[in-house]
Order: sequence, then structure tokens, then C-alpha cells
Amino acid sequence: MRWPQTIEVKGAVAKDAAAYVVETIPLPEENPWKSWMRISAFDFFSDGRAAVATMNGDVWIVSGLDAKLEKVVWKRFATGLFEPLGLRIVKDTVYVHGRDQITRLRDLNGDGEADFYECFNSDRTLWPSYHAFAFDLQTDSRGNFYYVVGGNQLGSKRDWHASLFRVSPDGAKTVWWRRVSARRTAWASGRTTRSRWATTRGTGFLRAKSAS
Repeated sequence: MRWPQTIEVKGAVAKDAAAYVVETIPLPEENPWKSWMRISAFDFFSDGRAAVATMNGDVWIVSGLDAKLEKVVWKRFATGLFEPLGLRIVKDTVYVHGRDQITRLRDLNGDGEADFYECFNSDRTLWPSYHAFAFDLQTDSRGNFYYVVGGNQLGSKRDWHASLFRVSPDGAKTVWWRRVSARRTAWASGRTTRSRWATTRGTGFLRAKSAS
């Protein structure tokens, strides 16, 4: 085991049951590896635990996310990923979307740490431009994966410029799915209906694209 230490924090639950409330879970800012906790993506396991990615390349497992938040435990699960800005858990397996590829993380020996970083899909062109961010990771009811690539300063002649991509459930095939016009930094995407997806923009716009 490379990272046996865990970090325990106490969360703050909402004080009322209003329609919109905020509950706070402290980040493990002070950790043995001096990992910079810039949260970039998260998703939940079937048992209620969460997997949380950071911009600097970590994935942490967070447990104790109950109604009281009195004992929330952070455990480092993986590191060394390339600017992961998307994370999806499928059948309790963690998939991370970085600038270079979608990585499937496997804990083969059951010690709570990923020991096999599997390249699930790396079809997209990797470009050195600072604004060539690859954002988010979503799935549909058929198991396809979706992500967005930013468009600012990249040039519209590139096929993957400002685009939404679909990856097959087995990771074997990528389809350039839709141009999402003027996406500068599309921090998030999501399905609004069966055939429509919405992507956000760093300057505040939201635009839906139809699959038809």
C-alpha cells in the first residue's frame, strides 16, 4: 500500500430543511503528500461513497457521507493523472477523463488503492494549447460515454475543436458527435432529455444540442 494514511474531517450539515440548503465537507488540505486539493470532478458509488478527482491528478475516495457528516474519511486512491476534469462511476468502477485519455482505475488486490491504470479510450488528439481542456464525463442509458473539448484559441479547422464526443460502452470507438459552438471552457455537460444535451460555457452561456 502506497498511501495508507487516511484523513478524517467533520462536515457541517444544513440547519434546516429548506428547498435549497448547503452542507459543507472540508477538504484534506493538509495531507502527507502535499497534494493540492483543487476539486475537478466527482461521482458516487452504489454504497454512498464518493470518488473525487483533483486538477493536479489525484483521485480520492470519500466515505462517511451520512446524514450527520460527523466522521468523513478521505483516502487517496490514485495519482499521476493528466488534468482529470471528468469522473464517472459505472458499476462501481471509476473512469477518469483527463486531457490525454479516459482511464479506467482498477483496485486488483482490494487494498483501497488503484493499482492498474487502464487506458479505456485515447482516440482524441492531444494538443499542447493551454485551452485544449477536455471536460466532464457523462453516460447515457445505453452505456455510451460523453465529454466536451474546449474551443478557445484552438482553431475551427480541427475536427475536435469545441465539440461533444461520444465513446462506445467498451471504449473501442469514438464518434465526433456535435459541434458545441463557441465553447471556450465547457466545464460541464449533461443530458436534458432523451435526445438533447446541454453544455455550459465559462462565460456563462448554456446551450442545448439535439441528437436528431
